[in-house]
Formats: sequence, C-alpha cells, structure tokens
Amino acid sequence: MTKGTGDAQSTTVGTALGAPFVVNVVDQYSNPVAGVEVTYTVKDGSGNFGGQSSVKVTTDASGNATSSTVLTVGTKAGTNTVEATSTGLSGSPQTFSATGTAGAANKIEVVSDKSQISCSTASTANLTASIQDQYGNLVEGATNAITYALDATTYGTLTTTTPINPTGGKATNVLTSVVHATGGTIVITASATGLTAGTATVKTVPFSLNKNKVTLFVGQTFGFVVTGGSTGTAWTQTTAATGSLSATTGTTSTYTAKKVGTDKVTVSDTV
Repeated sequence: MTKGTGDAQSTTVGTALGAPFVVNVVDQYSNPVAGVEVTYTVKDGSGNFGGQSSVKVTTDASGNATSSTVLTVGTKAGTNTVEATSTGLSGSPQTFSATGTAGAANKIEVVSDKSQISCSTASTANLTASIQDQYGNLVEGATNAITYALDATTYGTLTTTTPINPTGGKATNVLTSVVHATGGTIVITASATGLTAGTATVKTVPFSLNKNKVTLFVGQTFGFVVTGGSTGTAWTQTTAATGSLSATTGTTSTYTAKKVGTDKVTVSDTV
C-alpha cells in the first residue's frame, strides 16, 4: 500500500479540506487490487470525517482507496494527522497530514501576568491582549488597533490608553497600581473595532505579613504568608542558627524553630 494524493493540504480551522485522501493497493507484481478494505483514522488534531473519527472504504478497480468523506480539520490551529491502515498489507499504515489555520479575527483575550499587585507602593503587572478567531486561535496577521481601558483609575493606571497596532496579533501594556490604604479590584478591558472585547481582573492589596511576631517552642513551625507579594518576594533572617525558612523567595515560607533565641525575618519585594 502506498500513499496517493491528498497529503499536506491546508484550510481554515473547522472547515473541510479541498480533496480526499487516497492510497493505492497493488499486488506483488504491481497490479491494482480491488475490494481491499482501508480505514482512515484521525490520530491527532481533532479533525473528523463527517462527525466521525474514522471512515472505512474499499479499493476500486484501479486499486485506489479514496476517503468517502473529506476531512474537516479541528478547531485548534495546527497539524491534523490521519492514518490509513489495511490489515496485513506492506506499507500500512500511511500517514497524511493537514494544517488548520486560524480563521478571521473575532475577539480579544487579555491576560495579566499577575492576579494581584501591591498598593503599598507603585507596582506593575504586564498585560497582553491577543486577537483571536472564534475558536480562540491567535490571528497573527490581524491589524485591528487595540485600545486598553480601566473601569476606574482609583486603584491603577495604564502606560497608554491610545490605540496600539498589534504585532503578531498581540498588543502589550502595563498596569501600575496607585498607592492606596486598602487597594481594590481593577477591571481591564481591551477592545478593537469589530471585535468582541476581552477583560481581565487584577487586585491591588497592601504589602503585609499574616503575623508580625511569633513565639515558638523548639521544633515548632509557623507558616508565614505575604499579601501583595510575588514570586520575587525575598525572605531573609538575621539568626539562621535559631531557626530556618523553608523558602527564601515567593509569597509563603514556613519557619522552623531550632534553638532558643531570637530571630528576625525580613520580607521585601521589588515592584
């Protein structure tokens, strides 16, 4: 069994290819063999044959087994793989691939690299707005200018609120917190003409520790938690012989008392 036509096609996600897959079956003398059953099965990419993951066909007088239904590629951009198999035949399986490409620009997704930032000092979160098709695939060639906006500026500001021309289907911005006693929730909206807008939420919170003074017996532990911290939050101590910290970076660290004495733990962050 050898591969015929139909390999390496491309179409928009969620749509059918332009031609079926074909394999050819011959005997030992290269004569076409009719009536041989061949199964085409989707192996990767979530495509389908008329809603089915596989389709069975038989070879015609020319030895060709043509997929009776053309493959509809999956809704995720990328490669769809189909195998053609026939029990007992040399050359089985044969692998076909098809590429699903992103559809028309439809909506915007906006994400923040942080879900919360400190309001004890001006802190930042990086924002990325991506133009996507209806299935959530990035439309790299989209040119719709993206405008960022906040629901209010009480707790934060944006680096720019003027329209941004996307690069590779994406436009970035930076959210900076406003110094505030209690902080609050910020809703960021990214919009563009003709597209469904996307939103993201970031909270601003005071930088604080769950407890400022702890008394422990030797062997006891206490879990410290920083509010308003980040993965870059640093933990240091003055007397390592008195106790140990389970982590020196991040928003949590467990202190274990090792001997009688006093220790001072300092938590800091660059924001």
